[in-house]
Amino acid sequence: MPSTGFLLLCCAAVLNDYETVPGDLSMRHALTDISYDAKPAWRGYWLLILFGIATLILTIGVLLIMWAVLDRRGKHYTVNEHKAEAHQGVFTRTTRSLELKNLHKVELTQTIKQKMLGIGTLVLYAKEGDGAELIFQDIAKVTDLKNQLEHVIANSGG
Repeated sequence: MPSTGFLLLCCAAVLNDYETVPGDLSMRHALTDISYDAKPAWRGYWLLILFGIATLILTIGVLLIMWAVLDRRGKHYTVNEHKAEAHQGVFTRTTRSLELKNLHKVELTQTIKQKMLGIGTLVLYAKEGDGAELIFQDIAKVTDLKNQLEHVIANSGG
């Protein structure tokens, strides 16, 4: 329970009438000598800070997902009985093609991550004169496609 002197001091502050409050003169003097300078504590903003961090993480996550979707949407690979094509780009489209009769070598690379995901990167090389190559990056069933293309090379005498 608060002391009587403290209650009287509070009442005096509210009434702004120090003369009518009985008590010690040192209390009145102490009231005028108070000096305090502070900002709100950070821990008072914990919920706002937590919300800000979560929003930042979600925003970055959404941007990364959008980047992945646009990157995937911008790449398309086709192989038919005559040629292999790699289409690339969302806003500016680039198409590179290689006639299968000019196919010289097929190279398959798989990182540990790609092996775990069942994907790989296939590089198609043209005969020495052309020097052209196509890269099919992160494709599924990469071993099957490699075997089929090597069969084409063997049958064409390349």
